[in-house]
This record gives sequence, C-alpha cells and structure tokens, in this order.
Amino acid sequence: MNLSDVQAKKLIKIFTFSNKISISKIITLHDRAPFLRIWQKQIAKITTILIHSKNTFTDIYNINQILFNHNLKNILTFLSPKKLLLIKKYIPCKKIILNDTKFKILDILIIDNFICKSKTEALRKIKFNSLLLNMNPFFSDYVITKKDFLHKHFILIKKGKKNFYLLYFKYEV
Repeated sequence: MNLSDVQAKKLIKIFTFSNKISISKIITLHDRAPFLRIWQKQIAKITTILIHSKNTFTDIYNINQILFNHNLKNILTFLSPKKLLLIKKYIPCKKIILNDTKFKILDILIIDNFICKSKTEALRKIKFNSLLLNMNPFFSDYVITKKDFLHKHFILIKKGKKNFYLLYFKYEV
C-alpha cells in the first residue's frame, strides 16, 4: 500500500485484530528496517483478507512474487500452465483468435486499445524499451512466432514498471 510511515502506524493499530504484543512486535520490526515497509505490507494483507479472502490474498501474494521478481525472465521458462491460469485471473488478459502462425507485434499491441492506444504510443514505448515481450525487449518490426509462446498459447507483456498484460492466443483453422 502506498502509505507514509505515520499513516501506516495509525492504521496498523486500527485495522488489526491482533493483540498489543503482536502490534508492538510489528512496530519494532518496522522501526529496525523501515525500508522493508513491514507496516504497509501487513495493512495490505489484512485489508485484502477482510475485503476478499485469505485464498485471494495468497493468490495475489504468489503472483506478486512471480511478476515482481528480478529473475522473472528465467522464471517464465519454468512457469507451469496452472500458474499462468492463476495469473490470468488477476491481471488484464485478452483472448486473440488467429488464423496465421506469424504476426507483427505492433498489430497485437494496438488490438482494441488493450495495451497501447495507438501505433505512435506503441512505437514510442518500444523505442524506450518500455514494453517487454516475456521480459525481452524487441524492435517495432518484430514478428511473433510459436517460439515466443509460453505453453503454446500465452505471451506476457510488461508495460512500464508495474503493468502486466497476458495475451491468450487461440488458432482458428
């Protein structure tokens, strides 16, 4: 959660059903290493569980561990189809029906304004490496082939630092 330490300290006392000892332990841990943002993470966990469920929190936590891992490029090669389907539940996903085995990345990026609003925006983002295909930079003339797919159907696009899009491709013959 995007909270200052002062706000987080207040909220941790209000929104938790924990006893004073647990709260003071969290405060002590945070004071020792504020850069770890322990209060903010605890508040995010509690509010997600209260609003949604513990299962939803666990799913989201696991997805964040995958998507925001510095080694994501390598993780993608070993990601199971089950994990991809879990990710599909929580990030924007677009089903694309194809009748060709090769197609330009630029055409995919602007379908229904899903990832980029225009070719100009897409070209600008590609130029500055703000778009990554399965965590790899690419050029505007890049042609997607079967080797780019994760488990024959998926492609993960990262836009900027925090935005992920999952593309699900289905072939019609």
